[in-house]
Amino acid sequence: MVDGIYFSWDDENGAVALEVQSPPGQLCHLTGRISGAPEWLALNISLGVLDFAPGDTFGMAANVSGAPCTPYLRSLHGEMLLDTALQDDLREGPQPLLRTFDAHDGAIGQGGFHTLVLPLPRQDFTWALHDMAIFMLPAGKGLRSAPLTLSSFAS
Repeated sequence: MVDGIYFSWDDENGAVALEVQSPPGQLCHLTGRISGAPEWLALNISLGVLDFAPGDTFGMAANVSGAPCTPYLRSLHGEMLLDTALQDDLREGPQPLLRTFDAHDGAIGQGGFHTLVLPLPRQDFTWALHDMAIFMLPAGKGLRSAPLTLSSFAS
């Protein structure tokens, strides 16, 4: 698509043919034709090198149509690859998704390279991303997506 936004899939267990369009009023409209049984298919958005601390809130507001998905952050710290699920599914229509990080989340740390992963259906589909905003609120700003607990600070 563009630098830092790309698709990935399991090409050992299936073949994927994607038609990507960008009609007016949409970031992208996807039509996927799947053969075989790939174990994953995803739209990946590189966020780059970011520092996340316990209590920071990662958020996105998105408007999609098509099958729901459960976005997650894939974080590379050195040679360690860790995933942090967002707390809700991305469903049809406009909605916010928030994740307040705990000390044990894979995204936590300095200098990690982060990618927002949007899993796509593993069978024939159409899916549209109409609009999206991504943001991060530091813990010191006070917004949390879930109540604070003692285990939030456990490492």
